[in-house]
Amino acid sequence: MCVENIIAGLSGKTAEERKHLRADAEKWAASATPTAQAEARALLEALKALGPTPMARARPRAKTKPLAPPPQEIERLGLGERVSLAFDALPPTESDRRLLDALLTHPGATSEELSAAMGYKGRSGWHLQFGLMVQRRLGWIDPQARANADETTWLCAVLAKAWNTRQGCRFRMKPEVVAALAKLGIATRAKRAR
Repeated sequence: MCVENIIAGLSGKTAEERKHLRADAEKWAASATPTAQAEARALLEALKALGPTPMARARPRAKTKPLAPPPQEIERLGLGERVSLAFDALPPTESDRRLLDALLTHPGATSEELSAAMGYKGRSGWHLQFGLMVQRRLGWIDPQARANADETTWLCAVLAKAWNTRQGCRFRMKPEVVAALAKLGIATRAKRAR
């Protein structure tokens, strides 16, 4: 989770953002691995110590997330088309781009290797953030998976192939996803880096 980085940025978060962080941390504290549970508890303690966000420092409200089309319409589309819809409707943030670039420039890497490539100190920072990025777009990419979206552990597998090795689970972006991101101009930096 790379909780240190998250805690360090808490003072700049709005009340709404803190509310979402608190909800995510509560889920992880109740159901994740012991390490993630400890990090989640640390985040919850930091949120509690910080208190409410002063109204004067609250950021302007972000645009409302557009609604995804009905599942029956999405199911008829291929994965690449669904990814295009998702990232067109909800454009990637700079953090999202970094998450995608990390996987595109390090195909076959473990979560720990991808976390290190992004500068995260924890073992699963990339994995968690990538899963959350997918979760925000799940209504467009895979409406059937939305019912099980509280667990970010395997949401990575919606966009990436995952397989186990002795060194840990390894990830590679699915070819249809690479093509869709390239068409949208999202994967261009990763392509130059290869």
